[in-house]
Amino acid sequence: MNTVAAYFRQIPRAVLVAVAAAVGLAVLVRQRLTRFDAETEAKLAQLTPAARAKFRTFLEAARERGWQVVFVSGYRTYAQQAALHAANPRNAAAPGHSSHETREAGDLNFIHSRTGAELRKGTSKIRWQASGLVYDAAAAGLTWGGPFGDNNHFSARS
Repeated sequence: MNTVAAYFRQIPRAVLVAVAAAVGLAVLVRQRLTRFDAETEAKLAQLTPAARAKFRTFLEAARERGWQVVFVSGYRTYAQQAALHAANPRNAAAPGHSSHETREAGDLNFIHSRTGAELRKGTSKIRWQASGLVYDAAAAGLTWGGPFGDNNHFSARS
């Protein structure tokens, strides 16, 4: 199966979708288009189903732009959030007030597969916006943390 999966990863998305429509392989195409590395899948699995769907849509759009995700942080327990806040109260929400605790947020870094450009927490808002990812996140129903200084934070909380 690894050989088959590797083969399908090399085929452009539009071709796979057209072939799937013609021969009824929509399930196989969906798996090819929505699977990410094991670490990302593990972090996605910890999110609520609604948040997971929004993040998948966002990450698929990022992949289409050539960005690879590094899922830095997702779900945090109350104790983990308390420790993070104690260590850095200016840059971490108080425990009980973070969308990470409600399984609705992720801190994501990105690396561009062609240029090697990186987007991280400390990357300027202008570079994040120029990447197009901020707009892809909004289209997927996510809120970007850039306006409050947390450039790699995305939340599905309404």
